Amino acid sequence: MKPLADKFNSWWLYQASFKNLLHDANDPDDQFDGFNAFIAIEARSIEDAIEWGDYLSKRYAAEAPNLPFMGSCAELFVEDPKLDTSGIPFIEYGYDASDEEIGW
Repeated sequence: MKPLADKFNSWWLYQASFKNLLHDANDPDDQFDGFNAFIAIEARSIEDAIEWGDYLSKRYAAEAPNLPFMGSCAELFVEDPKLDTSGIPFIEYGYDASDEEIGW
């Protein structure tokens, strides 16, 4: 795991929400009405983390028109040994991570 912060940057836990436009609310077998994605972003501020996360999320949504970007938020990433963060991608602000690297 990368260090949580250096003297200029901090790690922020960014969350993006996507809606599934193909979801059929009348079909009890269709449980996928959307999802949240998490990315740890190293940035100078929460605003920068949200800006970069939104850029990546909107790029993904543009390529997946049935999964529009609905919104986002971020908070300071605090390492907790009780939480499994192995599935969360860690990227730096400005790094144009591929969809595969993010794991959408």
